[in-house]
Amino acid sequence: HHRPCRSPNTAPQFQPSSYQATVEENQPAGTPVTQVTAQDPDEGEAGQLHYAMAAL
Repeated sequence: HHRPCRSPNTAPQFQPSSYQATVEENQPAGTPVTQVTAQDPDEGEAGQLHYAMAAL
């Protein structure tokens, strides 16, 4: 028996599709900047989202 399995290659969908935020100077660590929302239709670990911010 063979069960078809969906490949975990579906990209997360962000709403909205892009974000822009400004951080005032000298804000303490842990200050909220923005809230990001996304959904990934993959199941299990492939559907878990992890976020990171980087300086540009």
